[in-house]
Amino acid sequence: MQNQEPHLGLHLSARGYLLDLLIMNSDPSTNQNELREILLFLNNLITFDEINLRKEEAEEI
Repeated sequence: MQNQEPHLGLHLSARGYLLDLLIMNSDPSTNQNELREILLFLNNLITFDEINLRKEEAEEI
C-alpha cells in the first residue's frame, strides 16, 4: 500500500504544475485557446497514466 502513495502524490503534483502554468500564462499576449488545448492534453496524459497505475495495482492483488 505504501508504494501507491508516491505515485498518487506525483499525479497531484503534476496537476498542481498545470494549474500554476495556467495562472502564470493568463496574460493577454498568451493564446488562451492554444494554452487550454495543451493543458487538456497534459491532464489527459496524467489521467491515463494514473488509470494504468491503478490497473497494475489491481492486477497485483
